[in-house]
Amino acid sequence: SNASPFDATLSYPAASLDPNLATLTVREYEKDPRQTPAGLAFEYLSDTQIRITRPVSPEFDGGAIYEFIYPARDPIVMGIGLAATRDVNSFLRYEKADSAGNENPLAGLAGRRHGRHGEDDDDGGDRKGHGREDDDDDDDDDDDKPRHAPDGARAFAIGISQSGRFLRDLIYQGFNEDEAGRQVFEGAIPVIAGSRKTFTNFEFAQPGRFSRQHEDHLYPGDQFPFTYGTLTDPVTGVRDGILKRCRESHTCPKVMHFDSETEIWQARGSLVVTDGDPVRPRDIKLPRDVRAYLMAGTQHGPAGTPSFGICQQLSNPLNYRPILRAIIDGMREWLATGRKPPKSNYGSVRKGTLITPLQSVAEFPAIPGVFFNGLVNGLTVNDHSVLPPLEGDAYPVLVPLVDADGNSVAGVQHPNLQAPVATHGGWNLRAAGQAENELCSLTGSYIPFAATKAERIASGDPRPSIAERYKRAKSYVQRVRRAAQMLEGQRLLLPADADAIVEEAKASGIGG
Repeated sequence: SNASPFDATLSYPAASLDPNLATLTVREYEKDPRQTPAGLAFEYLSDTQIRITRPVSPEFDGGAIYEFIYPARDPIVMGIGLAATRDVNSFLRYEKADSAGNENPLAGLAGRRHGRHGEDDDDGGDRKGHGREDDDDDDDDDDDKPRHAPDGARAFAIGISQSGRFLRDLIYQGFNEDEAGRQVFEGAIPVIAGSRKTFTNFEFAQPGRFSRQHEDHLYPGDQFPFTYGTLTDPVTGVRDGILKRCRESHTCPKVMHFDSETEIWQARGSLVVTDGDPVRPRDIKLPRDVRAYLMAGTQHGPAGTPSFGICQQLSNPLNYRPILRAIIDGMREWLATGRKPPKSNYGSVRKGTLITPLQSVAEFPAIPGVFFNGLVNGLTVNDHSVLPPLEGDAYPVLVPLVDADGNSVAGVQHPNLQAPVATHGGWNLRAAGQAENELCSLTGSYIPFAATKAERIASGDPRPSIAERYKRAKSYVQRVRRAAQMLEGQRLLLPADADAIVEEAKASGIGG
């Protein structure tokens, strides 16, 4: 919106209503210098609301960034939710009743041991690069059984988006160990969290906020460590890892990390599986009790009906939920029987499926009406002791290699990506009037193929049309079926979901 004036709610109450103690700036693009152009003004409506008058300059459109820095008061004590999650789940897993005599409603379900703590072999895959783990570390060991392993109850946690970041932070901050030194969750599935944690363990914290390329770019909660094993950060020299603290207390959960492709572009997902070396990033070897999966060609939350919104391309409807259901079932089986889950599949520097953004621009096909600039939500070491924060040295953010259609070849491919009817991307760009060509938040791209060869030639589209790819309905359904069967065989699709995807292909009418 270009409405002027407009009202904004402050995250914390102002400590003073003196306007001379606050500053308001505007910039069109995130990397632009902060400005105070003619006409830009603000006034306090209360200690929690301000009214902003837009500048007279037309260069600042509906996507411009207004940054208000002011003295705040009454910071909230954060982290209680981490402790509460720990305590509630510890009670449900271990106790018969609380101190007031209230019975544990799940106590009767425990007492049966469903499996063992399996010792996994190295899952190999694409993480055998020159990572910075030390050979004498025990990070890759899966045999550090909990100090007080339960006799019966199993528990694993799933967190999606903000709660996925929360789950990574819960483990990192040591809250998978209860006050008696026992392991809380045996397994953890952070979903669409990327390399982030949360903006929680900070003064004036705001856990719901998170960095994107254009919005909230410099907010905390996204700094080293990014991955699970203990590494020495090549940028800062700090040594840490998501699992470092729980390794020391023998309370680490098994982890199955799951991201959409949007987390590559907006959440620096490549830092989960690479060493962060800014000169020559390399694959790392994940711990043996960790898996990482990238869902190729998907956006943060699958779109229902594709729409443009404030983006240049349609939103991406490719649905990763069937794959996620198989991941969840794989965790259940891993904990119950010790059967190892599918190998990690996130992309690899060594195999050439994770490349630099500059390389991605050269690889992306010249699709009519599509502008692709390889833009990512970059990451620097930030100094938050001053406001606005100062940006320091940068980390490398890698992106997927694409095929001739512009579809990612890194990660797990849905049957509808293996038998495509469109280009599906985890990125999208903001449209004109909305800070044009910046990343469009958490929305991906859906760019349909031409229906016929004649339409394709007329538009200059290099991607074969649907009619050229699938000359008969049977050919399309067969490709979808083969892909579904392959994923089912890899335990990345449940049989019912594989069948449903094939039935959808039959009903689509594609191919005649």
